[in-house]
Amino acid sequence: AKQLLESDVYIHQLRINPKAAFDGESFWWHQDYGTWRLEDGMPTPRALMIAVYLDDVDATNGPLLVIPGSHHHGHVDENNPDRNPTGYTVVDIDRAAIARLVAAHGIQAMTFKAGSVMFMNCNLVHASPENLTPKRRTIVYINANSVENRITKPVRAVHHANRDFTPLVPLADDCLAALAGGLYFAAGWTWLRPVLYFWGLALTTQACLTPTLTEGPAQPQFWF
Repeated sequence: AKQLLESDVYIHQLRINPKAAFDGESFWWHQDYGTWRLEDGMPTPRALMIAVYLDDVDATNGPLLVIPGSHHHGHVDENNPDRNPTGYTVVDIDRAAIARLVAAHGIQAMTFKAGSVMFMNCNLVHASPENLTPKRRTIVYINANSVENRITKPVRAVHHANRDFTPLVPLADDCLAALAGGLYFAAGWTWLRPVLYFWGLALTTQACLTPTLTEGPAQPQFWF
């Protein structure tokens, strides 16, 4: 994220997008920057979406659909904001604009295996259909913003628009694997594997949300 945005970054928003089996709803064509600009006063589209796939996603179970190259057109002004009282507004793009973009660039389904990660420009036009299959489809979105592009209208709830602009500090790629692996092999208990898996997932999420923890490994607060 730092390389793509050429600056330090902070987490503007973290959300889980689950599409339950047989019941996952659809989302109309939109740009996430459209919401961030409208609701949060984000100055420029110097932000990106990091999609972490928790399930296998194929062409049938509600995949993310994108219009490749649509981000090069910038913010699409032909839109109609679908406001939600909870604060989650989707800035729907008009049909005529979508038809024009699709004619120029086509549509691609973003199908990946569980564990895959995709980096996506916040101006890329995207949508997703319903999930009518017996297969679950869950994606976690970690939306990163440049610290030089912090929002100017912090009025939405914190879980929609983060107010902590502290730059994230990256850890070693294998920091959690080394810790979990050491504990697992030291203990030799197979029941410890799922415990460590979900514990590592929780620590990773906490690191994204609270990157400036003052406690270290010597303090109990660090581990719980």
